Amino acid sequence: MITRRDTIAVLLGMAAGLPRNVAQAMPAEQAPGGPKFGAIVQHGYVVHDVDQIAHQWTERMGVGPFYVADQPIDNYIYRGKPVDLKLRIGVSYWRGMQLELIQPVSRGTSFYSRALKRAPDKLNHYATLVQDIGTVVRNQNLDKFVVHTGGTPGLKFAYLENYLPDGTTLELMQVQESVLPAFAAMEAICRTWDGARPLRTMAELATDIGALKKPATQ
Repeated sequence: MITRRDTIAVLLGMAAGLPRNVAQAMPAEQAPGGPKFGAIVQHGYVVHDVDQIAHQWTERMGVGPFYVADQPIDNYIYRGKPVDLKLRIGVSYWRGMQLELIQPVSRGTSFYSRALKRAPDKLNHYATLVQDIGTVVRNQNLDKFVVHTGGTPGLKFAYLENYLPDGTTLELMQVQESVLPAFAAMEAICRTWDGARPLRTMAELATDIGALKKPATQ
């Protein structure tokens, strides 16, 4: 049986050696007095049904495909307390911007369950890449804003609740360098999507990345 971690390992292996035009670099350290964070790379939505909302994006905006997975969250801490959390997540790209649809599927109170009650299917947060969450939080005195933390294989996150001037939450994403080519490959796949199979699994992403790496036939 193929496990979640097996799928992640295969995905990262397939992403290795992608052409340079689909490579991404880790964010550089910010200069003193300059922006505190890198560019916004993701819009995140907390939704009641990932599949349904993904289909709405594909039908109304032509965004897709969405890669969907049921994802346990490692070491999830909400307001200082550990919580067992499982999410259904769908990810796609819209003109270079990552779209993430998040559906809480486990019982218990979490940031996502509360967000689903307050503003279902609405924009919930923006995300930016950082080299080290702990360093950023410590150096910028952001502890008071951190509402929850957790991770998945190759990625850690911390959300700064109500941090942005309009009251929107900002997510800090710390991503292993080996994962970034997979993000870039997904963006390339979505850029040239032909409308087929709008919902796909993470295992299918590994296959799609493999096809992306193959040289074009003469």
